[in-house]
Amino acid sequence: MKRALGQCFKVKDLGEVKYLLGIGVTRDRKSGSIELSQQAYIDQLLKRYNMQDAKSAPTPLSSGIRLTQDDCPTTDEERSDMAGVPYASLVGALMYAAIGTRPDIAFAVGALSRFLSNPGRRHWNEAKRVLRYLKGTSHYAIRYLSGASPPGKATGYSRGVAMKPIESLIEGFSDSDWAGCVDTRRSTSGFVWIMNGGAICWRSRLQSIVALSSTEAVYVGATPAVQEILWLRDLLCELGVSDSSPSLLNMDNQGAVLLTRGAGDSNHTKHIDIQHHFIREQVSLGTVTFKFISTDAMAADILTKGLPKNKHQEMIKLIGVKTTMSGSVGNGSH
Repeated sequence: MKRALGQCFKVKDLGEVKYLLGIGVTRDRKSGSIELSQQAYIDQLLKRYNMQDAKSAPTPLSSGIRLTQDDCPTTDEERSDMAGVPYASLVGALMYAAIGTRPDIAFAVGALSRFLSNPGRRHWNEAKRVLRYLKGTSHYAIRYLSGASPPGKATGYSRGVAMKPIESLIEGFSDSDWAGCVDTRRSTSGFVWIMNGGAICWRSRLQSIVALSSTEAVYVGATPAVQEILWLRDLLCELGVSDSSPSLLNMDNQGAVLLTRGAGDSNHTKHIDIQHHFIREQVSLGTVTFKFISTDAMAADILTKGLPKNKHQEMIKLIGVKTTMSGSVGNGSH
């Protein structure tokens, strides 16, 4: 790859990458694994916001919390109290970790970012809680294993094969928390695509419409997941990883799975915008296929809502976030 790039561009070979854009890269060629982490970046954040001695938290958000506009300042005194608080700065810094190597905080950061224009004291406390969670889990990394199969797959792929089947490499999970936003009653969608045992892309975002049912919320939430896999398949094809097999996307709603095949149409679903029905076209083209799984195995659940500690830890394992091979420097309870 480096030789090919050198024929087109002037490049300097600095050897094996150890650190790039604030992301640490650790390779173990014997086991065929690569880890991506932001431990140094997180440590810098803790120092910047004077949280290096804070007690760690077991989850990014407090259990059962629903952030709302009701917690925003409404009086001059409350606004003055928040005037000097670096809320936007902290949320922005957390966002870089959320999109880099920490999908486990993506939902929390997305929820906090809705109040950037007028944050309240409760929002600030929850933002600091995300930092306290990162303090105890700064040693977490996304680990990719050579030849590892995605969740639910029986086999992986063979090294050295020129054209490797996409279907055996990637598996996706898509979920939505119906009407989870207290202020707008819009749903939060989340998806994650997993390759070689670790998450390679993920998203947690509030839907632009108000879904009228959980089935509609999950179905609409699958649209960006399908758009992402189309891009990924094109990218992998350019890298010599191609196959006609459809990519598997899991959902935990039977009605939504039926809708992808056009089998669940009724008067209750006729209003769904045509843009979301392009999913059916991709199913008919054999680009993607959908499967129902139980909520307990839904890896994207961590991207749609705040979870209790035990469930949060289970979902982290499903998306390939693990303790770094170099060992833990955080709270041993994590």
